[in-house]
Order: sequence, then C-alpha cells, then structure tokens
Amino acid sequence: MSGPVKITNGEVVNALGALARLSGKLPVRVSFELAKLDDKLGGYARPVEKTRKGIVEKYGIKMARGEEGTTIITADVKPAGDSKQAKAAASKKAEENLVAFRKEVTDLMELDVKDFLLPGITVPIKLPEKIAATCDKCHHNMDRPFEIESSVLVGLLKFVEI
Repeated sequence: MSGPVKITNGEVVNALGALARLSGKLPVRVSFELAKLDDKLGGYARPVEKTRKGIVEKYGIKMARGEEGTTIITADVKPAGDSKQAKAAASKKAEENLVAFRKEVTDLMELDVKDFLLPGITVPIKLPEKIAATCDKCHHNMDRPFEIESSVLVGLLKFVEI
C-alpha cells in the first residue's frame, strides 16, 4: 500500500481476529508479514476497543458464552423494587439499553480509520498455495494444499492475496 486506504474500524477488528486464527500455521516469511500486519492493526484497534468497553459500561452490558460458542448479550438493569411495575420498567429499560448499545457499537465499527497506513508492510500478503506437512501413516515430509476457513479469509480480504 503506497498511500492511505479506506478501511473501517470493523474491518481492522475483524482482521485482527482472523490473524490470530492463522498464527503459527504458515511458512516463516508469510507468518512474519502477518505478524507485522497484526502489530500495526493492533495500534488502530486499541482506541476502538477502549471506546467499545466504554459503551459496554455505559449501558450495563453483560456478555456470556452460550451454547456452541455463541455470545449472549444482556443489559443489567436492576428493578427499583419488587413490584410487577418496577420489574416491567427494568425490563423495558434493559431492552432500550440493548438497542442503544447495538446502535452505538455499529456506528463505532462503521467509522472510517483516518490516514490508514501500513509502512514497511507489502500488501497484499501472498498466502501460499501449499504448506509443508507430514504424512500421518509413514511420517514422510510432503506438501499439502493450504486450506483457510472462509470466516478467516473474509476478515483479511483487504490485506491478503490467495
């Protein structure tokens, strides 16, 4: 990349998640380029994460792991008493907080990163077609096609070439 590139906060955060899933699975040169990319993207992601945490606190959001690795997001609003009306008001406020939380986080992730530059990194980074492997049966060295999950690739589309 020779100059600024248009990229959103969400694309930076998604790329970091994808890079973490690729860690240690590629040849040294490609891994090194991806590590440099990870380092640069981390600098852009830190203010995004700090802002997101502030939004979580603002709306009393609680996140937990559900079945199959899903994230369950709830708003923690305590009723102002034990009456049905107090509980209903707290439930309504929790729903309003969830809606506001989702809107603010979406707005944050859609913001463009200003002057996005990656000095010292040649992008796109060429991913290998094959990687070294060992045969499970006879343990001889061989090459096998490099396979990448589509969910990982989507996060890296602006940065890699296949």
